[in-house]
Amino acid sequence: MNLFEVNLQPSRCLLLLLQACLGAAYAALWLCNLPWGLSFLVAAGLTAFAYRYYQRFIQLNHKNSIKAVRIIGDQWYIKRNSQWCRAWPKGELVVTSFLICCRLHIEGDRCPLYLILCADSAKDKELHAFRLKLMLDAHSVLVDS
Repeated sequence: MNLFEVNLQPSRCLLLLLQACLGAAYAALWLCNLPWGLSFLVAAGLTAFAYRYYQRFIQLNHKNSIKAVRIIGDQWYIKRNSQWCRAWPKGELVVTSFLICCRLHIEGDRCPLYLILCADSAKDKELHAFRLKLMLDAHSVLVDS
């Protein structure tokens, strides 16, 4: 039985991507011909969303942030709130040299969690082994949504 574990860490790549997207959204908002009050409300909403995204996916400070992923055999486990929970990948699994992204169904939860890993989201060796495992076993790991 093979064990693959990835301990996540804050990602600078995701932070830069978030900042670029937020800057583009602010620029588009500034270029729109909206009343000042509505523009301010939309900008405040964008800022709140960006802060929540930052806490959850980049700094991993949110209570639902995934801190680690473990695959034992064909069974997935995630660590959040210092507890390991069983998880199942649902839908499409994206595995590239820069990005790993999938939706996970967690045992006992109604809402799915999303796993987003950039090239700097974990140690190189852990992430490389995890990426290879996913690429080689992609046909057997996925569960139809």
